[in-house]
Amino acid sequence: MSIGKWRQLERRSVHRDRWIDLSANRFEYDGRIIEPYYLFHYPDWVVTIAVTREREVVLVRQYRPGSDEVTIEFPTGVIDVEDDGPLAAGMRELREESGFGGGEGVLLEPMTVHPSHFRNRYHVVVVEGVERLGEQALDETEWLEVERVSVAELERMIDRGEFSMGPQVGAYFRARLRFPALFGGG
Repeated sequence: MSIGKWRQLERRSVHRDRWIDLSANRFEYDGRIIEPYYLFHYPDWVVTIAVTREREVVLVRQYRPGSDEVTIEFPTGVIDVEDDGPLAAGMRELREESGFGGGEGVLLEPMTVHPSHFRNRYHVVVVEGVERLGEQALDETEWLEVERVSVAELERMIDRGEFSMGPQVGAYFRARLRFPALFGGG
């Protein structure tokens, strides 16, 4: 038997607001019913890996309620309907969260967050040659500190578990494979 897609028989929204749509679903596969199977329908988001002209990586430090810890990560955010696609969203998030901008951005292929239960994807933008353009433009519920580290220090932080958000580590690894000259000096 080859693996195929499950057939969705029913979808019922359990909770829906501007950030999330949690659904209870009924699927059928190979003559068996799978229910309830919960899916999270989040908006797509973007991770921006920005490198300054001095070859430093721009990071932000912020509190994350889900893990109940202050994390360090790349500028990240939801792709807004007003954005002209993931590349524009990544450049906007970089500017808003860090005050950095400019440079040349490249959009990598989208990745899944957690494909067993999450329907959204995250997009990776790599920007080389950014510089400080001004102050942060944070949302009223954002409190972020900006840091710059070398590629070598970022990789030590990943190894020590200090930079530990899985999708972001995956984004960095993909960027490193695509742009070895930019990140290979780690």
